[in-house]
Amino acid sequence: MYNSNVVELLKSFSAWELNHLEDFLDSPFHNKNKRVRRLFRHLRAAIEAGDRSQLDKEACFDAVYAQEEFDKQKLYNISSLLFRNINAYASFRRYQHEKGDQLLHLLTEHITRKNWSAYEKTAKQLQNLGFRGEDKEFYSYRAGILRIRKDLETQRLSNEAFYTTIDHLDRFYLFARLRMACEYLNRGNVITHEQNNVSDIEPLLGLLHKPSSASEEGSSLQLYSNIYRMLTSPDQPDFFQKCISLLRTDEFLGLEDKRDGASYCINYCIRQLNLGKLEYQRQLFELYIWTIEEEILFEAGELAEWHFKNIVSITIRENQLDYAEEFVQKYSGFLPEAVRENASQFNRASIYFARKAFSKAKKLLIKVQFLDIFYSLDSKVLLAKIYFEEGEFEALNNLLKTFNTFLSRDNILSENQRSIYKNFIWLVTKLVEIAELVRLVPISQMKAKNAELKAGLEKRRNTAQYAWVHEKVESLGVADS
Repeated sequence: MYNSNVVELLKSFSAWELNHLEDFLDSPFHNKNKRVRRLFRHLRAAIEAGDRSQLDKEACFDAVYAQEEFDKQKLYNISSLLFRNINAYASFRRYQHEKGDQLLHLLTEHITRKNWSAYEKTAKQLQNLGFRGEDKEFYSYRAGILRIRKDLETQRLSNEAFYTTIDHLDRFYLFARLRMACEYLNRGNVITHEQNNVSDIEPLLGLLHKPSSASEEGSSLQLYSNIYRMLTSPDQPDFFQKCISLLRTDEFLGLEDKRDGASYCINYCIRQLNLGKLEYQRQLFELYIWTIEEEILFEAGELAEWHFKNIVSITIRENQLDYAEEFVQKYSGFLPEAVRENASQFNRASIYFARKAFSKAKKLLIKVQFLDIFYSLDSKVLLAKIYFEEGEFEALNNLLKTFNTFLSRDNILSENQRSIYKNFIWLVTKLVEIAELVRLVPISQMKAKNAELKAGLEKRRNTAQYAWVHEKVESLGVADS
C-alpha cells in the first residue's frame, strides 16, 4: 500500500491534523467501523516510523483482520472506506472555515422548517460577516435567492428582493468576469495559451457605471476595470497611473484587492522594462518599497519567491546594494520553507555579481536547484553575465548554445517570454564576437559588426537585462562608433 491513494493522502497531513482526524474517526457520528480505525492507526504508525515494510498489503491486512487469511478484496474495501472517511474529514475541516456557506445552509433549513424568527436572525448574521467585493456580491445574491423563496412561502407580495438580488447577481458577474479576464491577459504574457475570446469583455464594460456614492464594491470594480484597460492598452500609461492612484489612496479597497492590484501593476512595470522603457525602473522600485512597508504582498505571513527575487533585482538596478543585502537578511525568513534556501542563494548571488564578486556569485549559483523554470532561466542569464565580465568567452558560448536549445524545446513559456531570452542570447553572442575582435583590431575598423549590433539592440529592446546589455555595448564603444 506504499503508493496507494490513502497513504499519499495521510502523508500530506500534519501531526495536528492527524490527531484531529483520529478524533473524527473515533466519533460514532462520523464512523462506526472499528476496522477503519485500526487501519488508520496502523498506517499512521508506519508512516511516522518510516517503516515501509509495515505498509505492505499483508502487514496492513494482519493489523485489521488478525488471524484471518489474506484477502485482497477485503483490504481494498476497508482501504476505500478509510479513504472516503479521510476525504469526509478534509471536507468537514474546510466547511468549518466557510461561515458564509454554513449560514446559507442554515437559512435553507429555517425555510424548510418555517422558522421565520430564526431565519431573520441568521440572515442578519450573514449580513454582518463582513464579506468584501466579489464575495459580498456572491453571498448577497445567494441570500437574495433564499429571501425570494421565503417571501413566496410567507406570501409577501413585494418585488424588492427580486430587484436587489438581480443587482447583486449583475455585480458578482462583473467582478468575476473582470477578474478572470485580467488573469487570462496576465497569464498570456507569461505562459502560452490558445487564442480565444475569454478576455473580450468590452460589451460588459458598458454596464460598469460610476457608483453614486463611494463604496468598497464601486472601488473594486473601478480598480479591476482600470487593470483590464492597462493590460489591453499597455501603450497608454494613464491606466497604470490610475491603478497606482487607486491603490495608494482609495480607503475602500480591501487588502486582497490591493495585493492583486499591486501584483498586476508590478508585472506591467516589468514588461515595460523588458521593452527597454527604463523610466519604469524607478516606479517599480517605489511600488515594491510601498508594498513591503504596507505588508501588502504578504499572504498568510509569507512572501512569494518571485516578488522576493524581483525586489532584489530592482533594488540592485537602483544601485541600492546595502538595502538589497538588508532585505535578503530581513525577509528570507518570510519565504515559503520549500524554496527559502534556493531563493536566498540565488538572490545573494545576484548581489555578489552587482558588487563584482564574480567568483562568490558562481559558487552560490552552483547551489541553486532549478525547481522553477524562471529560476532556471534567470540563473542561466546571471551565469552568462558572469562569464562575459570575466572574459570566459568559450564557456559563455557553450552556455548560450545550450540555453538556446532549451528555449527551442520548451513549450510552457509564451512567445513573448521566449523572445525576451532569445533576444538576450542573440545580443550577448554579438557582444562576444566584438569583444574578441577588439583584442585584434580597433573598434572603429569593425563598422559592419558595430552597425549590426546597434541595429539589433534597437530592434530587440524586449530583452532580459536590457540595461546591462546596453551598458556593455557602450563600454565597447559600439554606441559611439
